[in-house]
Amino acid sequence: MTCAWAVSSFERAAAPGGAPTRYGPWQQLWAWHAAEEIEHRAVAFRVYEELVGSYSYRVARSLWAQAHFLRYTDRLERIICEARGLPFRTHVPRAISGGPRRWLRTFRPDYDPADVAPDPLVGLVLAATPTAG
Repeated sequence: MTCAWAVSSFERAAAPGGAPTRYGPWQQLWAWHAAEEIEHRAVAFRVYEELVGSYSYRVARSLWAQAHFLRYTDRLERIICEARGLPFRTHVPRAISGGPRRWLRTFRPDYDPADVAPDPLVGLVLAATPTAG
C-alpha cells in the first residue's frame, strides 16, 4: 500500500498543475515519507518472502495493516487538529491516482515492489531533506 500510495503521490505532483507552488509542513512531511517508502520499498518485502513467503498470509496481514495504519493516522491527525483548535480535515491521501488498480496490483501473487520504478522527484525530495548530524 505505501509504495503504491507514494508512487501515485509523486505522479500527481509531477503532472501539469499537480504540484503546489509552496509546500507547508504537512506536505513536506508526506513528501519525505513517500520518498522514504519508495526508497526502501523492497526491504521488508524481501525479508517477509525469505522468512514466511505465504501469499495468503501476506494478503490477509496486508489488509489488516493498511486498515490499522489509516485508522491510527486519522486518530493522530484529529488529536493534532484539536490541540491546535483547527477543524479536522484528513491529510492522508485516500484515493490512489488512476483508480484502485495500482493498489490492487499489490495483491497479485507476482507483485514485487522492487519492480516499481521511482519518479525522479523522489531523489529531489530526499536531496532537499535536511539530515541530522
